[in-house]
Parts: sequence; C-alpha cells; structure tokens
Amino acid sequence: ALETLGPSPCACRASSEPPLANHYLRVLNCPLMPLPALNLATLSLEGVEQFLEAIDSATDETTPELTALVSHAFEGDAGLQALRSEHVSPLITKGLAHHLPQVRAATVSQLQRLVSCERDAELLVHRNWLQLLAKAVGDSSLLVAQRASALFVASSAAGVAVLRIVLADALDTLQGGSASSFDGSTTAVRILALFSEMAVQGAGQFAMCEEQGMLSASLTAWRGTDPLVRLNALECFALLAREQAGLSWLTKHGVVMEMISAQAAVADDVFTEMQRPAVLHALSELLDHGSDEAATLLLHEHQLLSSLVPHLSATCDALPTALAVLKASAGSVIGLTMLCSAPEIVDALRPLLRANDTRTRMGSLSVLAQLLSTAATARRAVEPQLPVLKSLLREVPNRLDVAAGDAIAELVKVPELRDVALHLLLGVASLEWGAVHLCACEALLELLLRSTTTLTPDELRQKHAVAVAMLGWPQAVIALGAESAYVRHLRDYVQAGPFAPQRPGEPLTAGALTL
Repeated sequence: ALETLGPSPCACRASSEPPLANHYLRVLNCPLMPLPALNLATLSLEGVEQFLEAIDSATDETTPELTALVSHAFEGDAGLQALRSEHVSPLITKGLAHHLPQVRAATVSQLQRLVSCERDAELLVHRNWLQLLAKAVGDSSLLVAQRASALFVASSAAGVAVLRIVLADALDTLQGGSASSFDGSTTAVRILALFSEMAVQGAGQFAMCEEQGMLSASLTAWRGTDPLVRLNALECFALLAREQAGLSWLTKHGVVMEMISAQAAVADDVFTEMQRPAVLHALSELLDHGSDEAATLLLHEHQLLSSLVPHLSATCDALPTALAVLKASAGSVIGLTMLCSAPEIVDALRPLLRANDTRTRMGSLSVLAQLLSTAATARRAVEPQLPVLKSLLREVPNRLDVAAGDAIAELVKVPELRDVALHLLLGVASLEWGAVHLCACEALLELLLRSTTTLTPDELRQKHAVAVAMLGWPQAVIALGAESAYVRHLRDYVQAGPFAPQRPGEPLTAGALTL
C-alpha cells in the first residue's frame, strides 16, 4: 500500500526523497483519488511520528483530504488491527485532542469500531480513551458531540457485557453533565438524550441504565420550570416508550398520568400549546410499542380518546400528533373497538378525510388505513365495528358520484399521499367486502394493470400486494367474472411479480373547458 502512494519510509530515509509526512501532505495537495488501505501497524515508530506531524500541520483546507486519508488507512480488518496496535495509540490520542473539529470527529468515528466486543472495550479503558470520549459528548462542535454520542449508543447496542465495561469507566464523567441537580445546560441535555438512547437498545440495557440512575435526570428535567427543557424531557420519554420496560418505568414514576393531564390542559400561554404536540407524540409512541397493555392503560383506564376530541380540529396546531395517537390506538383490537365506539371521535374524523391540507389528509387516511389493517387481522373480533369502517371509507371521495376505491386510486398519483393511499388500498383489499368494492372501481383496476405512475420499488411491492389480496377472495373473483379479462390480467400480474413491465396508461381525452 505504501509503495502505491510513494516510496516506503525506509526508502525516504535512504534517498533524497522528502520525509513521509511531507509525502502525505503532497498527496493532500493533489486532487483526492481512491486511496488503498494502509496498515499502520506495520509502520515504524518514526513513520507514525511523521504522520503525526502531518496532522499537526493540517489546516481547514487540507482537513477533508486528511480525514479521508485516515478513514482509508483504518478501513477493513487490517485497519481494525491497526486501531488495536500500540503503534497508533499516540495518533489516536492526538486526534481526539486536535484543534480542528473535523479531525476530532473522524477520530471518534474510527474508535466506534472498538465497542463491538468486550476485549476492544477494555482496550478503550486501558488507553484512557473512554474518558476523552465521554468529555467529547460535551464538545463545542455539534459534529464531534454527535459522533461521541453515537459511539456510546453503539456500545449499548453491542450488549450488556460491553455496556457494563463502558459505564464502569465513563459513567462518572458523563454524569458530570447530568447529575441529580439537572442544570439545563446544553451538555446536560445531550447527556439526557444519550442515556435514553442507550437504555432503549434492549431490556437488559434498560434495566442497567435504570439501576445506575441514568434515567432519573429526565424526571428532574420534566418537572422543572424551564419549558424548553421540558420539551427535551418529552423527547426522552418518547424514546423510552419504544422499549417495553419504558411503559412500566413511566407509569411507576407517574409520568403517564402527568402527560395525559398536560395534553388535556387548557391554558392561554404559548408554552403549554407548544409542548402539547410533544406530549401527544410521546403518548403515541407508548401506544405504538406497548401492545395491549399500553392500550388498556391509556385508552380504558385513563380514557385518553375522549380528551383528544378538542385537538381533532383543522385549526388546532396539535392535530397531526393527535391523529398519530389515533393511528397508534387503531393498531390494537382494544383501540379499534373503543375508537369506533366513540361517536365524537368518528364524527371529528369524517371531515378530516376530505381535508384540503395535505398533512391533515395524510394523517386521517393513515388512521383509516390502520383501522382496516387491524380489522383484517382480527376478523370476527371486530365485526360489530365494520359498519363504522364502511361509513368512514365512504367519506374519502370529495364527490358523491365517485367510488371510494377510485378516489384512493387517484390519490396514488399525488406524491405526498401515495404511500398512505397504497396502504389504505391494501387495508381495503384485505377485507372481503372491501375487495368486492374495489372490483367495481375502474380507476383502481387501471392502476393495478397499467403503468400509470412512476413508483419506487417499495411502492411497486405495495401495489402488487393489493392485487394479491383482491384475488385471495373468491367473492371478488366472482364480482369481476371468473373468466373475465380483468381476472386473467390480474392473475398474470400476480404471477409475474411486482417488477414485471406493464402496459403504459393510455391518455384520456380532456373534456371541453368551461367557466
């Protein structure tokens, strides 16, 4: 590899060629080209010192090339062995303390490879790098702080054993910015978010973080008086809600009750209104990841749905997150039953399905799509709610003379609504009565059998899944005609797969323009 870049270190010393450090800088001053991996462990100590000189003399102009060179030097298995080598320890230490943030960030990124196993984590402790990395979380450069936080999150994701080694050495340094007396500083807020991310990497990691008292600072932040810090605490609660143990922890400390009260609070101050969407987002995360236990707690015991009605207005700033709570509720049979049994919720949802605002319509359509998907999974358990689902589906078209399936097929042509429209079509096709309805929709059949819109691979798979679901119902095949051309073409499409070429859509003649 060194011969590819130029003369070897020995050749540099034996000839009139410039030192190795100058050679690297000469490379940096040239247009950057693909560089081979350098096994720094094979370099002599003098070679590493010359490379350190190159780092010391780096400027803002040469830093991008220098960081790219370092990245190439440590890539692959050879680069990992180099990171473990004692030869490059001074290089890493200097990189962590470099005056340029780009160099510090690049060094931290390389060290993230050493948190995947216990042996490498112990190496970080032995060389005192973990202490430097813990301090880097509070770095003045946001890039360096983000890279350092990502390293500690990766150590948690590597398993409980690695996390135990990391916390034993670095926790005291980290808690210096997030002690029990939470001060609301930038570093303390970063540590707050970091601890939450580390906790949700697994059940064992959550238990360890709770045991070490790493989550208590979020309670202090939430119950403080600074409204902006309270928003940061709500973001942490939304993260913790993604782990099953998070629901138990938030309930045990009274946070769930406090959030439900906060989202229903009526106040004229701007900060209460500002935090309401964040509260609703955290509650939606609890419902999304907490399964039936969360649905029973929030919807049945605390009657969350009834307090959402004031937020289901087109003029309410919290409408998108309120719809997200409805969607998360619709993901369980308990939530579907309670939602369809609440006339005030259903009546508030009807006009939102035809809203002119794209974001509002996207949120309301996603609620309906989730309701239909849950109904398709539960089948008989939700039969009493089917009339409500059918009535909501009829609210989708903006005109009375347009079928719901045709209206949804037209929404597929709108880029912002395409994904939710395809999910809604799949939900409709997953129910027998819905599949029969789609068989009578010409625009929907045109969408399935012709290439009318440019779709991504995932969207092509969703479109194909709609056809598969429709043909899975015998009544739908009968509605189309068992020997009809539509059934034949749909079967050919299903057999060919989602990526088979289709006939292009035929342009329609426009009607005469009128006033």
